[in-house]
Amino acid sequence: MKRFLVLTVPSVVDQWEEELSDKFNLTVATTNHAAFRSDPASFWRENSSIVASLHTLKQPAHLEIARAVNWDLVIVDEAHYLRNRESQSWQAVNVLPRQFLLLLTANARPEFARRALQSGHAPSTRPIAVAKEFRARFMNPKQPRQPREPEELRRLLGQVIDPQHARQRRN
Repeated sequence: MKRFLVLTVPSVVDQWEEELSDKFNLTVATTNHAAFRSDPASFWRENSSIVASLHTLKQPAHLEIARAVNWDLVIVDEAHYLRNRESQSWQAVNVLPRQFLLLLTANARPEFARRALQSGHAPSTRPIAVAKEFRARFMNPKQPRQPREPEELRRLLGQVIDPQHARQRRN
């Protein structure tokens, strides 16, 4: 089973859900869904595709469960919050078992961009490690919400995420 977790600020959890659905045809569970509120332990363990607030993850009860999951991919949006290794955010992300870690930020400083993608095992294609290279290849400046080369982006993402499993609807 392939599993991924997107961590972001609370105000864009729903936006991530919508964009993953629209652009990649992926169904995800979010910490805004009723299933999360009714049974958080099952939510973390049973959903293979999750969008969550980083602030929620930092809470000890949630972190304890999420760190017991072996994630194939963890994406951190607004990753500039991880610059301080002493912060709760950095500590929480750092303890998550994962194969790939993708850090996204609009505030990418050069040394931060060099660490944008860290992996335990290199995929079959060279990972795009510099934000500038990613933007040049995949982003359309005139339509920033519509990626260039969407099929190639799906193919690269598919190396980590199993779309058939991710599409399954959650109750």
